[in-house]
Formats: sequence, structure tokens, C-alpha cells
Amino acid sequence: TIHLTVEASQRLTVHAAMMGMDRSELVEQLIRDHLKRFVVSDRGGALEPSPQAGSNAVAHTVEDARSRAAS
Repeated sequence: TIHLTVEASQRLTVHAAMMGMDRSELVEQLIRDHLKRFVVSDRGGALEPSPQAGSNAVAHTVEDARSRAAS
């Protein structure tokens, strides 16, 4: 859950609408485009997700890594 000010929420809504996106898509694009300093990778770890990390989190990490490799 992310808490935004009313102004930030309105700006997000307007910008998403003008770009033909929903708010979640816009937030994901902003994260992809602007949060590149740190990279999370698994260099030879177990193939099965650990009990602490759900499979959804692993899927997003793999998808993000593929997206970065393609750009």
C-alpha cells in the first residue's frame, strides 16, 4: 500500500488518463524508468522460491530483470 497526498494522487490520475494508462501502469513505468540504481539478482540460488518470498515476488523480479536486459 502506498499513501499519497491528495495533490499527488490527482496528478497521478490526470497523467495516467492523458497517457491512456491506468494508475498502476503509470506507477510501474515510473519505477522502471527512474529506479535503476539497485539490482536484485540470484546467481545460482535454489530454483524453488524460499518460504519468505512468494512466487509472485519472484515472478516480478524475473520479469523486471528481463525488461532491463531488453533495454
